[in-house]
Amino acid sequence: MIVGCINEKTAKGCIRAIKKAARHGASLVELRIDHLDTLDASSLQQIIRASPLPVIATLRRKGNGGLFKGKEGKRIEILKAAINAGAKYVDIELDSSENEQCEIRALANATACRVIVSQHDFRSTPSSRTLLSWLDKGSRVGDIVKIATKADDIEDCARILNLLGTARKRGIPLVAFAMGEKGKFTRVVSLLCGSLWTYCATTKSVAPGQISIRDVRESMRLLK
Repeated sequence: MIVGCINEKTAKGCIRAIKKAARHGASLVELRIDHLDTLDASSLQQIIRASPLPVIATLRRKGNGGLFKGKEGKRIEILKAAINAGAKYVDIELDSSENEQCEIRALANATACRVIVSQHDFRSTPSSRTLLSWLDKGSRVGDIVKIATKADDIEDCARILNLLGTARKRGIPLVAFAMGEKGKFTRVVSLLCGSLWTYCATTKSVAPGQISIRDVRESMRLLK
């Protein structure tokens, strides 16, 4: 599956971008709430209820590569509003507190929303041992684990792709790929190695090495 990343500043802009992602063949969209100018329940309802595709609600903190600078309690409150508005998936970082993870998990369970536990490293790709520890910890909290790291060479890419094989053997739903120019190809190849989906740019890239929905679809066609 292909996820179209939505990072517009207004509700109307997000709705336009979501419809564009649908036309280009996205299977679902990630709403980057931290890019919105207005962070309130009304805006989230307007966007999510207008979406023809399932929505992943993501509110990324500054320290995790996002734009949100508010208090953690406020962030959790906004994510809860997105779940109540009808988001089918919610993304919460692995380094969030246990209480915050439990709050999100409880509401998600009550509303048939699936929890994605994500871990990013924008500087490097750690050892296989560290990657496995992230996989194990994430699988105990969420329904899906997401791991994205920066690749400096082919060995880094190999560790990420090998992790997908391990997750498949253990029955853990995983989204994993390498960021940056050196890891760009893994955004496509990861789908062939068992990643549930890949994240693609709809209007402008939100992560290093992110490519468009059309480019991913064309690459998959050629590989097949």
